[in-house]
Amino acid sequence: IARLVRSRVGRRLGWGASDLEDVVQEVLLNIHLKRATWDEARPLLPWVNAIADHRAIDAVRKRARDGRLVAAS
Repeated sequence: IARLVRSRVGRRLGWGASDLEDVVQEVLLNIHLKRATWDEARPLLPWVNAIADHRAIDAVRKRARDGRLVAAS
């Protein structure tokens, strides 16, 4: 799963390896925490991709917030 998540998030964000790996770890942690929400009658990959997409969006928002805070100082 980590390889699939890394590929998906990497394509979406285009960030360096260190920043990308932080997001991948967040996704993997969220998959673990939310595993009870997955319906076994449905495919796994779309569920994983949805979590990855949401974490990627959160990472972009955090980076934007941090960038504004630094620029305003």
